[in-house]
Amino acid sequence: MFCDPSDTTRDRLLDTAERLFAEHGYQATTMRAVTTEAAANIAAVNYHFGSKQALLEAVVHRALAPLSEERRNRLDALEPGAPVEAIVDAIISPLIERLDGDAEPSRVIHLIGRLLVDPDPEMRALVKAEVHEAERYQLGMLERALPELPRDELWLRMRSMFAVVGAHLTGAFENPAPCLPEGGGCEDLRAQLVTFLAAGLRAPATALAPA
Repeated sequence: MFCDPSDTTRDRLLDTAERLFAEHGYQATTMRAVTTEAAANIAAVNYHFGSKQALLEAVVHRALAPLSEERRNRLDALEPGAPVEAIVDAIISPLIERLDGDAEPSRVIHLIGRLLVDPDPEMRALVKAEVHEAERYQLGMLERALPELPRDELWLRMRSMFAVVGAHLTGAFENPAPCLPEGGGCEDLRAQLVTFLAAGLRAPATALAPA
């Protein structure tokens, strides 16, 4: 595999691990595969990251931290009493816009999609730690917009929102994924998802039978 000499070893390891974790998941990705494709060695992984787990942490942080920051900025910019559609748009648009403009959209789509829905416990734990504060803030915004919904049900709906977005962006429902150029771009998907997700969030609270 040819590696651009301007890339640092650390960057090559991150880029390669990002792609392999996206394609195969954490458990199925070996350090041998990462180092071979990155034209590096285990000593380089240990030097830059210390372990496979720490490499995954760095990959997850690089993918999610900028999205969390941009979401927070957009949510903070909303007027008091903003409708649910505006809140949903502020939450999902940074992700969709990043994918739409990325030089290698398929790699980013698959990684973030996997991070949103992957059942692997290591990935789930890292994603939870990375987005915990951001999710609490987003939940607070939705609670103010939808005060009639119980917190537990609103939390489930918000997490379901991310699962739906992740499934669409990874192409789980179609091939190619709808945000790739051959899929028609992202703007229509963004608008349709905002409409659908806002309607789901705004639905009346579920009437549960007494225990």
